[in-house]
Amino acid sequence: MVDGIFTIPLSDLDRRPGDPLGRSTSDASAPTFWAGDENRLAAVAVHSVFRKPDCSFNPLVLCGPSGIGKTLLLRALLHRWKQVYKRSRVIHQSGAEFARQYADAIDTQSLDEVRRKNHHADLFVLDDLGQLTNKPLVQAELVRSLDAVIGLGGQVLIASADDPAQMPKLLPSLRSRLRGGLIVPLVKPGTETRRAILHWLARKLEINLSPAAAELLAKRIDGTAATLSGALLAVRAASPADEIIDSARCQKHLSRTAKKQPPTLQAIAAATARRFSLKVADLRGPRRMRAIVTARGVAMYLSRRLTDRSLQQVGDYFGRRDHTTVLHHCRKIARLAETDGSVRQAVEELTTTLAKSTPRKNRPKKRRC
Repeated sequence: MVDGIFTIPLSDLDRRPGDPLGRSTSDASAPTFWAGDENRLAAVAVHSVFRKPDCSFNPLVLCGPSGIGKTLLLRALLHRWKQVYKRSRVIHQSGAEFARQYADAIDTQSLDEVRRKNHHADLFVLDDLGQLTNKPLVQAELVRSLDAVIGLGGQVLIASADDPAQMPKLLPSLRSRLRGGLIVPLVKPGTETRRAILHWLARKLEINLSPAAAELLAKRIDGTAATLSGALLAVRAASPADEIIDSARCQKHLSRTAKKQPPTLQAIAAATARRFSLKVADLRGPRRMRAIVTARGVAMYLSRRLTDRSLQQVGDYFGRRDHTTVLHHCRKIARLAETDGSVRQAVEELTTTLAKSTPRKNRPKKRRC
């Protein structure tokens, strides 16, 4: 734990007296949300969730662009909640799942049953509020759920890409409920936080990183902890064993990566299809055979991991699927990569292959003799 930096690890949380969120005892590869002064409000807000009955931040809304850590925080809080309050009732849904549940309840005349379940939750978590922007009836149902949960003493956590105050397609009643709690904007870690993350990662990974090298990486890499970890591992891989990593080695890495272009979705699909002995048309088509679904999921996962494409852009390429489907596949492959050796090997091999390849449009043209 670096002094002055607030962290929430997703696994191996070690609860200590007076600290219900725990401290990180996991290895450096464990997903962790880091917050410095730029996200100090997030640090205060997430701790408040476990300070019952004093907590006044209800609902708690985490907002920020894709990849900033909203879902990471929700999952961490959900994980900790289940450890602290083992017998509590928890509802965890995406906006699309909430909307689908409401539509199904109307069709099957089971709305009262669904409401009883949702309204009596001790923790009600909704991921991706933006999925409800064009659904006023579902928004009205969400208002009803928020009023009931909060009225009965439950906690509400919501993630949104945009500040609800800046979402004109939300019902005024829903916007009012959300603004009545606490809206926490999440931003990427600043230079001070990135420097602290690098020093922490270096210790965990047993990398001899010079202060000048850490300073250079912190200033030049404007990204999250995952981005910094990837850069540090790449520099170590290109350096002789047991040698100190200095600023010169880091500068070489930065120069190399500046010249590289991320793989295209077409390149990722083609490489994945070859790896699984399929056709690109299989990955982009409607077929649901198990082998195709797994390969399609790997391609989507790599598309999100290796490019800056949004969930919807990835979904559009792979057969005009919606972004909730892409998110589901990405989460599934992330889990399988931890438990299934064949999936993990495929992801690692494809990542290496795509890192070595250069997009065709950037390859130098061959000269004619």
